Amino acid sequence: MQLYITLFCRFDDIQDNSALRRGVPAAHSVYGVASTINSAICVHLISVQRALSSNHADMLKLYTEMNLDVWRGIESEIYWRDNHICPSETKYLEMAVRSKHKIRAMSRI
Repeated sequence: MQLYITLFCRFDDIQDNSALRRGVPAAHSVYGVASTINSAICVHLISVQRALSSNHADMLKLYTEMNLDVWRGIESEIYWRDNHICPSETKYLEMAVRSKHKIRAMSRI
């Protein structure tokens, strides 16, 4: 589901204060932070709504667990950046598996 990747990119650009996303002005640079956050939350809720409407009983549980892993991974990156900590390669790879790789998996849910 492209929705989740779009959602993640909007928050990621704001958190990293990125001016560009793939060479194009980042959404928050064009529409403002408040509108971008609001839109990203709406996209998130659409994703939750789709998980709820699936015919798979454990879909919402899986979606929630994967979401928590993604956002915990992002929190690790923010913590390292803001505290000027260079994580070990092992720690960084653990974070990548916990968050970034799950974003791709979640886009298929």
